[in-house]
Amino acid sequence: MITLVTDIIWPVTAGILLGLFFFGGLWLTIRHTINHPTAWLWFSLSFFLRIVISCAGIYLVTVPSPLRLLLCCGGFIVARLLLTKPRNQGKAYAFKS
Repeated sequence: MITLVTDIIWPVTAGILLGLFFFGGLWLTIRHTINHPTAWLWFSLSFFLRIVISCAGIYLVTVPSPLRLLLCCGGFIVARLLLTKPRNQGKAYAFKS
């Protein structure tokens, strides 16, 4: 029998939080290292840490059940959609030099 909190709410919430961490970290990395002389190093370290922490979190949340894996990945995708939604529609993006 499926319990609401442990099998549905917890994996979705964990997926959203992991997604916010992953894509928020990506946004911070891009924002702060775009003009840095060793940007490649920061991007590489950030990518490695975000992947390791996100995969470990998904593994810890979803070990016993494929349903939890599906729900956690769904929450991860919801976080991606929330964070990558265009903020200024109709305006051109301009990067600072």
